[in-house]
Amino acid sequence: MSDSFSPTIRELARRLGLSTATVSYALRHHPCVAAATRQRVLDAARAAGYRPSAMVNALMTQVRQRAVHARPSGEVIAYLHAYDKEDDWLRTPSLKEQYEGACERARELGFGVQALWLGPWGARSRNVARIMRARGIRGAIIAPVPVTGMKALELDWEAASFVAISYTFDQKKVRRVVHHHLRGAGECFAKVRALGYRRIGLAIYREDDMEHIWMAGFLAGQQIYHALRLPVLIMEDPMDPAPFFEWFGRQRPDAVITVHGWGHQLLRWLRERGLRVPEDVGYASLDVGANNVGKVAGTLQDNPGMGRAAVDMVASSLLHNEIGLPAKPTITMIDGEWTDGPTLRARA
Repeated sequence: MSDSFSPTIRELARRLGLSTATVSYALRHHPCVAAATRQRVLDAARAAGYRPSAMVNALMTQVRQRAVHARPSGEVIAYLHAYDKEDDWLRTPSLKEQYEGACERARELGFGVQALWLGPWGARSRNVARIMRARGIRGAIIAPVPVTGMKALELDWEAASFVAISYTFDQKKVRRVVHHHLRGAGECFAKVRALGYRRIGLAIYREDDMEHIWMAGFLAGQQIYHALRLPVLIMEDPMDPAPFFEWFGRQRPDAVITVHGWGHQLLRWLRERGLRVPEDVGYASLDVGANNVGKVAGTLQDNPGMGRAAVDMVASSLLHNEIGLPAKPTITMIDGEWTDGPTLRARA
């Protein structure tokens, strides 16, 4: 077959003795087509040099966008979560904000979003895979999952497009949307340094050290902003204050950067020892959380923006028939924003 000629769906259907609808669905990896038939169509399309028409795709995109408010497509994107109890994610502000951002963007594009529980630490993933097949769900967002204890997810990885939020899910090489940890840590360090703090320390729980990216941004900040180079504290148990105070007493930081998820505990430890924040020691968070804006200085991650971006990635994959695990997965990083708070003050 000449490289300059690409057969149409109608021509493929005629060669295979199938309906154009079956071929069209098969090329989109739709589960309504039997796996054997789907593979037969994909093999024939590859051999014939079939390529989707960019002009037709562009036209259909415009048609779908104009029809969003009049008639949603009805296609559903799954929001997969895997904490201990089915409603745990609703009590986790970041996951709830990501879900709300995803739902908002999905409505704009004519999609729906359905939360599906993978079971505690992913124990029910095989059942979720059956649900996705039965309901014809071809796209899914994997919410941040527990860092430890996760079971191997038994999903049909080649029958849908998957996008993970955060780095916590690492069992498969999927596209993902993440907070821009490196920029966030660097900006946090710069803000603290600009207030006159020199002995700035980073104390984080091991499960919060997103692939060491936060630490990389912090160490770069020490170099760039000419601060004293205090060693980073990586804590194994966020409930045990002993390692923190051993490090604190030895390094004598005038400001501590941490993650507020367990940093609230750290603030309590400091105050219980009679240390005043920010008079005696400054405090900044790499993940303030929307409910702590105005109470804690630090970086507010754009969780709704991550949810919106995840939907955009899934929708784009479905539009371009990019189903299954990608050969070259991409990462989209979403900037947070700095928020001032009473836990820092300018130093003389």
